[in-house]
Amino acid sequence: DKVLKLVNQELNDKLDGTIIIGDMQPDFFHRFPDVSLGLKNVLIRDKRFNEHHRTFLDAKNFSVSVREWPLLRGELIINHIDISNAAVDIYTDSTGYSNRSVFGKSKPKNKESSSTNNYNSQLGRFSFTNVNFKVEDQKAGKRFDFIANKLDGSMSNPDTGWKAAFHMDITAKSMAFNTH
Repeated sequence: DKVLKLVNQELNDKLDGTIIIGDMQPDFFHRFPDVSLGLKNVLIRDKRFNEHHRTFLDAKNFSVSVREWPLLRGELIINHIDISNAAVDIYTDSTGYSNRSVFGKSKPKNKESSSTNNYNSQLGRFSFTNVNFKVEDQKAGKRFDFIANKLDGSMSNPDTGWKAAFHMDITAKSMAFNTH
């Protein structure tokens, strides 16, 4: 319980909103030799959730695997993220405000008020299973609804720019344009 509270606090300090983690357990053999952490009932909400009532992420299962040796050097390399049985609801209101701003918290101006964890972070591979993606942009008049039955991918950020590769099994439930 103590570790779960610390992780919740650290993540909430980095978000412009809230994250709620229902349960957390180490999962040493899930992506061995990487260190894995299994999270259950994860909710991510932006600071204006009480106005629009749209949860950015509601995941029943969320697993994160990080490389062990770089972690000891202060470098956070997320080797794999697995999300299953989840819903992602990306919402933009008519003024252009989006719940994606939950990830846009400004960093403290002075070092003394910043966290002691100054990790460099990278993301390698990711998997989504049974994840419903809804995107509603009231300003642009668009609404999309997809289910990622299975989506596997990898990302890298070389000097030449961001690169990604995907293998997907996705069902489009709805694609609406010009909804004004």
